[in-house]
Amino acid sequence: MKSNVIKVLGTAMLALCCLSYSALGAAQAWESLTSEQQAVLQSMQNKWDALPAEKKRRLVTAADRWQGMSAAQKDKARNRFKKWQSLTPAQKKAVGKRMQKFRNLSEREQKRVRKQFRRFQSLPEAKKQMLRERWKNLTPAQKRRLLLHLKKNKKKEPR
Repeated sequence: MKSNVIKVLGTAMLALCCLSYSALGAAQAWESLTSEQQAVLQSMQNKWDALPAEKKRRLVTAADRWQGMSAAQKDKARNRFKKWQSLTPAQKKAVGKRMQKFRNLSEREQKRVRKQFRRFQSLPEAKKQMLRERWKNLTPAQKRRLLLHLKKNKKKEPR
């Protein structure tokens, strides 16, 4: 009796895995995308089949996010994309490294960085420019000391 239950459970698990795998594969096919997703990703159609599964997943997620954006949010995203396209390969690589560094942070640290970024973004443009200039004019040693100081003070903050 016990071995029959184990066999049935094992068969059920195998069937679920197969169905999940099959659904995942189907979700990656261009034809399985909604017409709205296809419209957003139209420029990718010819190379879709050659894209890695992870890239497809990220693109589908982005297409879904795009559909939920307001006109102002879409304009902002278009401007950011234009700015990205204007970067040199070296600049794009540096951005990629910073993004990977951010992704490697704990969730708590990511929240802290986002909060600080929002705080910086809320400053008047003149203040932001002044802070950028001050940072740019620091030597690498001064930047390291400042970051170390900020890290120490962050640990002293109440939670």
